[in-house]
Amino acid sequence: MITTYCELMAQRDRANRRACDSESVRDIMNYHQLKSRIKRLIDDIKEKYIVQKLQIAQDSEQKWTVLRKLG
Repeated sequence: MITTYCELMAQRDRANRRACDSESVRDIMNYHQLKSRIKRLIDDIKEKYIVQKLQIAQDSEQKWTVLRKLG
């Protein structure tokens, strides 16, 4: 999963450079698609992490402690 994430970030960065250099609509669209894909991936991973932490907490006090630590 992390390898995929890192590879996607590298692709996004290359697409960003290409889009800035060429200013072609196709390159800009490709960059935005990669950026959105990575954002969704990060959001999904973050949500799974939070759910996992909350499931481990046994009572409401521990759940609130977990939520406070997460910010």
